[in-house]
Amino acid sequence: MEDSDFDLSFIIKLAEPLDLEHELFLEAETREIHKNKDIKFLQALSESLLRQNHQQQSFIANCLLEISDLKKKLEKEKEETVSNFIQKLFTK
Repeated sequence: MEDSDFDLSFIIKLAEPLDLEHELFLEAETREIHKNKDIKFLQALSESLLRQNHQQQSFIANCLLEISDLKKKLEKEKEETVSNFIQKLFTK
């Protein structure tokens, strides 16, 4: 693997669907939004959610890159440890 490659295979493990309790809570919240007829409130909510979503996307992307870098470093250290062990084994 080259230094510029990122191992993001772990994302699949992190992208599990919501459990039933969270799914029902989300559904109840969305229904409350649909009931609201106050345009100013809905505009403010939309703006707030867009800003929050952008910040979360940036944060998550940076976290995933950091995790990938740390996984690469860990793999490299494992390889070096095994290599050192084998070298010590044969130099005695």
